[in-house]
Amino acid sequence: MKPCLLAGAAFAALAFVSAAHADKPSPAKSAATLSVTFEVASAGSFNKKDKTGSGEWTVKDTYTISQTMLAQPPSGYGSLHKMDAAQQATEANRSAAGNRAATNMAPMMQQAEAIAKKCGDDEACMQRETMKMAQGIDPNSAAMKSAKSDIQTASKPPADRYQLFSGGSQTGEFKVEEEFRFNDRDPLCLSKPKQTCHTTTTVAGAGHILLNGKAKFDSTAIGEIDLVGGTLKLQLQPPFPVAVKQTIVSDKPDLKTGTTDAMRFLTDLKLDLLVTANCTTGCKGEKTFDIKDQLDGQPAKLKVSWSFSRK
Repeated sequence: MKPCLLAGAAFAALAFVSAAHADKPSPAKSAATLSVTFEVASAGSFNKKDKTGSGEWTVKDTYTISQTMLAQPPSGYGSLHKMDAAQQATEANRSAAGNRAATNMAPMMQQAEAIAKKCGDDEACMQRETMKMAQGIDPNSAAMKSAKSDIQTASKPPADRYQLFSGGSQTGEFKVEEEFRFNDRDPLCLSKPKQTCHTTTTVAGAGHILLNGKAKFDSTAIGEIDLVGGTLKLQLQPPFPVAVKQTIVSDKPDLKTGTTDAMRFLTDLKLDLLVTANCTTGCKGEKTFDIKDQLDGQPAKLKVSWSFSRK
């Protein structure tokens, strides 16, 4: 068997097996649920090399987002998934068929352009000349048969394979717990016990994640399942910024103390939040990033955990 025939047989077999094991799509507009938790954790201590201070810190921030996404009608083309080898071969064949059809129909198109140029807006002229052109076309000619076959091939859309989930709404909760203790041996602290000032900075807050003052707003994530490949892709989004309180308590003479408003956010981080799972429902996973905390710029871990289910 020739290589091209072997390749064709292989793709046909793959298509048959894939179709036999394809998952069922969700009903259009049915709701899928997505839960995502962002956890920032950091803890440690340090001593300055010049012995002018030491400190310790802890950071434990949690953002939990619950989203509904609406199932869109299945499509032959993916938005988050890339085409596999079989799809690429099919699309290449469709493109080639379209090019062949255009070549075979080029003389006819030239005649049509000539008629348009000759008749302008004269509809009677257009009808008369078009009839003349049609009488001169042999529908049974090899060129016309080939063009008809190629047009059918080029016009046939791919079978439904992907289903996108988007829209819907989301709500979220957050809890921020951060503390930084600094032992300062600044010259201003010479009169203090052990010639050291002590400063404690705490950042805390909890509540709903708001957008424009609302606790419920449009969902920001999108998902897509490959019904044939049996995979899920999710484009997650970080939580919106939240308002917290920062409190500074210190015995250092020149340091301003008290409580002020502050913000905590992950939206400034360049995070790759496109995740993939080898399932189409009941899926879950996690991804970890190395970041800096916002309390003192110390190394921190960001863990993103998610779960997805659909009807």
